[in-house]
Amino acid sequence: MWLNLSNLFKYKFNFYALNTYNFEGGNQDLVKPLNINIYPSYFIINKDGSLKKYKGGRTENDFVEMIMANLK
Repeated sequence: MWLNLSNLFKYKFNFYALNTYNFEGGNQDLVKPLNINIYPSYFIINKDGSLKKYKGGRTENDFVEMIMANLK
């Protein structure tokens, strides 16, 4: 699904992944401020750099709708 989405929105929307289990590798500095308690968790990084936790559906169509709404 992520490969399909990244190809569909190539050069318009970026996807990032964070291995939250790798605490020894320094990721705890990124995970703690996000207050992640459910896996997987999804966030939208706004153009101003602020984060918004995504609470919508988890299907490919749900993500397409979210991306389209945030590209405006």
